[in-house]
Amino acid sequence: MIGGKMMQGKSENGFDISDEEMDARFNLAVDRAIQKAKVMGKPIAKYDEKLKKAYLEYPDGRREYGTKA
Repeated sequence: MIGGKMMQGKSENGFDISDEEMDARFNLAVDRAIQKAKVMGKPIAKYDEKLKKAYLEYPDGRREYGTKA
């Protein structure tokens, strides 16, 4: 039951859309949120695989690496 209505004839995940479509929509939403943050001048949290460290990337390209707690 979702939103007070019984769900019948839906896919295994309980939705009318496939897992692939759900993933695509999620990725699009994340991309839009990142672009919005950049436009607003907010930093984006990222991870540097080489250094194995998290960092904030600012719209001007500057990076601030996190420190261990």
